[in-house]
Amino acid sequence: MIFFPKLWHAFYCRSRSEKRVNDLFLQDGYDAYLPLRNEVRKWCDRKKKVKLPLLPGYIFVRCSRKDIQSLVKYPHVVAAVKNLTEYAVITQDEIDRLNLVANGNYEVDLDCKHFAKGDSVIIKAGPFKGCEAIISDKNKTAKICVHLASINVNFTLTIHKSQLEFV
Repeated sequence: MIFFPKLWHAFYCRSRSEKRVNDLFLQDGYDAYLPLRNEVRKWCDRKKKVKLPLLPGYIFVRCSRKDIQSLVKYPHVVAAVKNLTEYAVITQDEIDRLNLVANGNYEVDLDCKHFAKGDSVIIKAGPFKGCEAIISDKNKTAKICVHLASINVNFTLTIHKSQLEFV
């Protein structure tokens, strides 16, 4: 009998269905994780705080490799994330960091294309302590680009420059 350890895997979901898929996985007993961020949305008559996925289109599930094919068959699940031919394995450290960002007071921007090359820095505090980043502005805050290598996703965080030091 072959034993498959339970590791974190990422799945692509249909647009705006991450919460539904998360609920389905949890109902069936899987250890699912959907990092959410708070955002204030404005309508013409009011403002409202809403919870949106930190990484739209992605949901994370701790499962064995043999469970992946059955999870892909769930409604609104598009595919399992792969690195070339292997299913992407997300480390517990990356899940913990996503959790810290989702629960922290960080501005999150999912588009890193505007990022201009600048000085290389090391983050001194926060969930990404010890990681290298690039400064893209000259205010009291710095925008840093965070790369999750296991699923090849980028996003930027805005942090105070006192939490950075030059390399």
